[in-house]
Amino acid sequence: MLTNRGIEANLEKCQAIIDMRSPASVKEVQQLTGRITALS
Repeated sequence: MLTNRGIEANLEKCQAIIDMRSPASVKEVQQLTGRITALS
């Protein structure tokens, strides 16, 4: 989230990314990229 004070992290979204396992295939990498883009 971008505010007048700068960029603030959404802790729930950050934790969701941290808890995800590493992608094992190209398709999983593409899905992960899409999910991260959707969180923005």
